Amino acid sequence: MTTVYYYDNRTGTAGSNGAYMKPVGTAGGSGGVGYYVSAVTLANYAHFAGGNGGRGGDSAAGGTGGVGVDVLSGGLTNSTSASIIGGDGGNGGRDFGGAVYGGAGGTGGAGVDLSVGTLANNYRTVAGGAGGTGGYGTYFGGAAGVGGAGFYMAGGALTNTSSIIGGGGGAGGGAHRFAGVGGVGGVGVALLSGSVTNSGSITGGAGGNGGLSQGLYYGGNAGAGGIGANVSGGTLTNSGTITGGAGGFGGNGGNGHGGAGSGAAGVNLSPSGSVTNNGTVTGGAGATGEFVRGNSGGFGGGGGAGFLVTGGTLTNNVSITGGAGGAGTVGVYKHIYFAGGAGGTGGAGVILEGGTLINSGTVTGGAGGTGGTGGSGYVGGYGGNGGAGVYLDGGTLTTSGTISGGARGAGAKGAPNGPGGAPGDAVQFGTLASTLVVNSGAVFNGATGAFGLNDTIDVANLTPAEVQADFSSSTHTLTTASDGTLHFAGSFSGDAFLFSNDGSGGTDITLVVGSAISSILASTVTLGNAAHPSPLTISNAGGVEPTVAGATAVLSDIATNSLTNHGAIKGGSGASAGTGGKGGIGVNFEKGATLTNTGSITGGTGGNSSSASGGGAGGIGVNLLAGTFTNTGSISAGNGGTGTDTNGQGGAGVLLNGGILITSGTISGGQGGVAGDAVQFGATASTLMVDPGAVFNGQVVADASSSVHDVLELSGTQSAGTAITLGTQFLNFATLEFASGASAVAKATTADLINHPLTIQGFGSGDTLDLTNLPFASTTQSSSFNAGTEILKIMHGATTVQLGFTSAAAETFTLSSNGHGGTDVTLQSSPAAHEMSGHGFSSHSFSDHGIAHANVMLR
Repeated sequence: MTTVYYYDNRTGTAGSNGAYMKPVGTAGGSGGVGYYVSAVTLANYAHFAGGNGGRGGDSAAGGTGGVGVDVLSGGLTNSTSASIIGGDGGNGGRDFGGAVYGGAGGTGGAGVDLSVGTLANNYRTVAGGAGGTGGYGTYFGGAAGVGGAGFYMAGGALTNTSSIIGGGGGAGGGAHRFAGVGGVGGVGVALLSGSVTNSGSITGGAGGNGGLSQGLYYGGNAGAGGIGANVSGGTLTNSGTITGGAGGFGGNGGNGHGGAGSGAAGVNLSPSGSVTNNGTVTGGAGATGEFVRGNSGGFGGGGGAGFLVTGGTLTNNVSITGGAGGAGTVGVYKHIYFAGGAGGTGGAGVILEGGTLINSGTVTGGAGGTGGTGGSGYVGGYGGNGGAGVYLDGGTLTTSGTISGGARGAGAKGAPNGPGGAPGDAVQFGTLASTLVVNSGAVFNGATGAFGLNDTIDVANLTPAEVQADFSSSTHTLTTASDGTLHFAGSFSGDAFLFSNDGSGGTDITLVVGSAISSILASTVTLGNAAHPSPLTISNAGGVEPTVAGATAVLSDIATNSLTNHGAIKGGSGASAGTGGKGGIGVNFEKGATLTNTGSITGGTGGNSSSASGGGAGGIGVNLLAGTFTNTGSISAGNGGTGTDTNGQGGAGVLLNGGILITSGTISGGQGGVAGDAVQFGATASTLMVDPGAVFNGQVVADASSSVHDVLELSGTQSAGTAITLGTQFLNFATLEFASGASAVAKATTADLINHPLTIQGFGSGDTLDLTNLPFASTTQSSSFNAGTEILKIMHGATTVQLGFTSAAAETFTLSSNGHGGTDVTLQSSPAAHEMSGHGFSSHSFSDHGIAHANVMLR
């Protein structure tokens, strides 16, 4: 590509001034571009500047400053003897015509605008133009203009070895009453896409000062500093320095001062992109509070975060620091000193509201500002709080480096003296679910604050047992030789720390409401007592396995109890003696409560017998007399003990006697002289809800009494798991229910349907009832449906099967071969014609049955 060498200074055309037209004139014109680059590489040895924006007319806005160099295609090299600066924004117009407000200042122009596919090398200074000053207003001063970006990048690649600076925000317009706000500083580098490699310095522009009030009213608030680098896409690699802009000073006023400006983030990473920091990134400093003619000094501005991350990936190998809070000042009126203002809060080292931070370097919160001195008889200013090392609110932080909270600001002298601020937490958790991964070598200087129920700390190189041993439950402090000290600040009186295996040899620390078990307990746990209050959570590294023969592992006799098990629960083994003892129950819920299992629950093994009697029976896995049990893990009954004559009977996986069991996991009966049922129902009606994937090893036996109506419910779309067959593995159910949206197949034998009349609920167009041993024959089989009673009769020879339905009166049943000598019963979505010749259908008229609605098709 052709290189063009340029040695002559170039400045874009200044924008025209707005016309004076009362009450509001015309806006100032925009400044022109200093130089356009297209299809060549520009080697700049001169000074390029965008044109300044024009001044606004009466109460009208100033014009925008022009871009210093606009690279449309090709490339740019800014040599060590050159500079590029954006044009300043035009000043807002004064209130000359009775509009009572001043015009807004214009925005400064970018130093360089870099487009897709272009290249830039900067060896000198590139700066954005300053924002224009707001116009004076009788009542309201005009708002100041925003500073221009040093580099604005919609693509391309930038290599910087020198200095890039965002333009300063303009000063707010003065007013007789309410002065205007200062402008925000310009961004050092605005990276929408492309790449930046920095070994020099990138700095956000300083915020503009607030306007002055000349009457007895209020000065304008100052502008915040500009972000050092705003990365909304693309890649930034830093081995130099990046600094957020400092906040501006608040404007003074007779009745009150404007607030001091806050420092800006060193880097803003949002919503995507990646940043690798091998250098130094610092948030902008908050401004010192303004001296005030009133009864209190000005408050210092807050420091900016080193990084604000809401998406993407930040890798820090060296240093990130939050900006320092500004100092408070003294209030003075007629040489009398009043209360001092408070110091500003230090900025967080990193605010992580999404995305990922991988840290092997240092991250430090900014120091709080000092308070302002109080006058005689007046309180001294409070010191500002230190910033958090990392404020973690929705992202993932992985660290092997050092994270430190910022130092607290000192309180000032007064009567009484102002207190100092609080030191910043090393890591402060926000309200969103967040994860902190602690690797070997990590150091934390400061507390871990606001750790909540949705947050996780993964200590990657310590087992749950090691973490449990190193954790002080009285001080909530984890002290380890390899990973520093984690002190959890806050009140945890109603919560419990849970230590679980992270699946990779480390430990997940979470917080649960109630109590937690993270190790294996050797005695029965009584849920709801002082030692184990409800709700109780057992981690995947914890469990209960009593050593007392035949003991229940977990007992609950309070209706409101709740147990969540991620670990292992096992009832005590039965005693082995002359007569084998019975195995203990895994979980015994005697009253309505809530049980959730993702781990394993096992009944105790029956004791062996040395006499002529049989071995002891295996223990029940879960005894549920009421309440709700949700299982996605495994439930096993205890096996029967061995005996000289016979082995003991295996226990039931679940004894369901009045509760609701929802399962997509595995439930197994125990083995023995007689195998135990997977699920055994008691004399109180109960419901078994089978979700996709559920496995049953053993019989599922409902109560056979006609007065007990046990329910089998199928949900979702069947996949894997155990096929449902009434009359073989699933016995005695009174009701078969298809949950809303289910697409399921249930099989049934004619003997079971004759002996145990079945009511079918929720039967839909995606469901099938397979009558496994009722032969299908369209010429000899007859069927009828009574819409009044909602009973479907299917007759084949001397065999009659009756099926009771609910809400099926308007539907059309279809009978067809199941392909294995039986009959499938399905539904069509709408009633079908009674005669469908040519498709292998045989039509039947049901008028001779005296039934008004008999939509049954035989295929």
